[in-house]
Amino acid sequence: VYIWNGFHQLDTSTRAQTLEYLREAESAARTPDELTVVRVALASLLRESGDLDAASKKLDLVDENIKDDRYAVIFAWYERAVIECYRAKDAKPLQASGQWAEAESWLRRAGDADGYDFDNRLHLRVQLLRSGIAEAQAMP
Repeated sequence: VYIWNGFHQLDTSTRAQTLEYLREAESAARTPDELTVVRVALASLLRESGDLDAASKKLDLVDENIKDDRYAVIFAWYERAVIECYRAKDAKPLQASGQWAEAESWLRRAGDADGYDFDNRLHLRVQLLRSGIAEAQAMP
């Protein structure tokens, strides 16, 4: 899971190589679990590259019914929240209000997930993002 934590640190060339590698991995995935993990990583990398629409499309393909790698689904929900925050940041105030709410909805879903060691993996990220949303909404 933590492989995509460093995508924002990659230079353009390495990011392009990683994107190509992940696309190959997506084509080669043998199970729904593998496919889900790769798609979440791809979505994260696409988001870091600034392609929010492509990232959202990858997340639309995530199989939420997988059995083994449930954490990938929960990270997908977190990624959706991050994407909505990026969109809200660049939107007009009225539109941004709905996107902040959408982001919070995805964070709530991730936080309420069962069967996942939330405290040790994603909890801090969700709390930091919630704090950032509150600060952004408070700004004029």
